[in-house]
Amino acid sequence: MRDDILKIKMTAYWDDNSGNIETRKDDTTKVTITGGNFKKWDPLFKLDFLADMETWVQEQVNKAHEEISDEQSFQYSYMMRCPKSTKQMRAEEENPNLKEYLHKQANLIRAEVGKRRFGQNVIQFPKKTNEVE
Repeated sequence: MRDDILKIKMTAYWDDNSGNIETRKDDTTKVTITGGNFKKWDPLFKLDFLADMETWVQEQVNKAHEEISDEQSFQYSYMMRCPKSTKQMRAEEENPNLKEYLHKQANLIRAEVGKRRFGQNVIQFPKKTNEVE
């Protein structure tokens, strides 16, 4: 290995029950980066590294979207607020009204599912009467 290449290790602690990365007491995600003396890096180098990681994460998001149908992709991205594929983001950029439309559709579907699941009025307020006690 070249002298100017640093080996960085990232460890994420995944809670399989809640489907989230564990959090610490201070509400930060429990992800540890070790190797290469990362904690002492100049902020610019950290940002450059994280930009590369952002690219890698988006590649993984795209691969996951390729494994599912367009309908599932919509459900996951807009209804469940999972990361969008590059294809979805480009479509939103090309048509600015599309993003708003898809979010509205997702909200309507969420509301409809909620009605079917919990009934028309989830919170039942007592009927108002004109009588004064």
